[in-house]
Amino acid sequence: MKRLAQVQAAHGTHDWWVRALIMYVWLAALGLMVPGIASGVDRPAWLAVAALAAFAALYVATTWVAAGDPRRRGWRDAALAALALVTIAAALRFSEVWLLLFMFLAAAVAVSLPGNWPIAGVILTTAATGLVILAKPIGAATATGWLIGPFFGGMFNIYLRRTRELIHELRASRAELARLAVEEERLRFARDLHDLLGHTLSLIVVKAEVVRRLAERDPALAASQAGDIEAIGRQALAEVREVVTGYRQPGLADELASARAALADAGIEMTASVDDLALPPQIDTLFGWVLREGVTNVIRHSGASCCMVTVSRDGERAALAVRDDGRHALSPPSRGSGLRGLAERVAAAGGRVDAGPDPAGGFRLSVVVPIEAKRGQLVEQGA
Repeated sequence: MKRLAQVQAAHGTHDWWVRALIMYVWLAALGLMVPGIASGVDRPAWLAVAALAAFAALYVATTWVAAGDPRRRGWRDAALAALALVTIAAALRFSEVWLLLFMFLAAAVAVSLPGNWPIAGVILTTAATGLVILAKPIGAATATGWLIGPFFGGMFNIYLRRTRELIHELRASRAELARLAVEEERLRFARDLHDLLGHTLSLIVVKAEVVRRLAERDPALAASQAGDIEAIGRQALAEVREVVTGYRQPGLADELASARAALADAGIEMTASVDDLALPPQIDTLFGWVLREGVTNVIRHSGASCCMVTVSRDGERAALAVRDDGRHALSPPSRGSGLRGLAERVAAAGGRVDAGPDPAGGFRLSVVVPIEAKRGQLVEQGA
């Protein structure tokens, strides 16, 4: 409702002149009473003119307040009650043409009352028209016409009011969807950038430590490792550009090869048990992100000597596990933003993430996702 109110306020300044134009076009119909006043049919003339002026003022005030600040409800209700009294009194006092005022009253009721009250108000206005008609010498055919006017005029205004409210709700929904899309894109970008650069920067740090140790003992090997750092940096730049443009899709096979090289540079032995699986592209991409995050945490936090990667399939579910034999004494990964982002990816695919100390020692990160997930559940990673 707050969002709807904001959108209505934003657009209200643009359509006030439309409401004013419609209002005064309607008021032009009051000119039908002028001939009766000028010819002396409606007497005294001063009273007829005063009644017509009071009716027009109250009608403008009622309908304008209804389209404005809803907090002035009491003043609006008082003006609407006064409008009804003037309508009934004028229709009883003057000629038949003054029954036209009931159609204006029904329109004011339709746009003024809140909730479901407009329908009841239009019906009561039509009933009041009928009671006034009974007090005047009018034929049945003519009376039917005067009854149809307030009823259908009021209902038509209710329809216009509901249509206008629906347009405002659609505008509010569109604005909310745009806001959510921007937030989702920000989350995607932050998640991808963290997963991508966390792994790459960890690898660069490991390579830099190797260069520092080899700089004096083996300059040629140190230069080779420095060249690897340069290559990793260039690759990282390319990957960042891919993330920005939304095309970064790490695959499981590529990430396995990258993980093996990164762990070897960090002095960590990697063993992998990967079944010959035919995974859907979305799950293959998801497992690539999982492996990248898991290996990054092993390199940065574990102090491990061995890392075990297992990928398997059990019926309609696929699972990936990354386990190490370290202590994770520094910054437990269970508290990091990387695993939070990973949990969001996996939850969107209908799966679950378990991360914590392994009963056999070390730390274990495991992910289980359904193979036949609904299309809408699978996250287009990086899209």
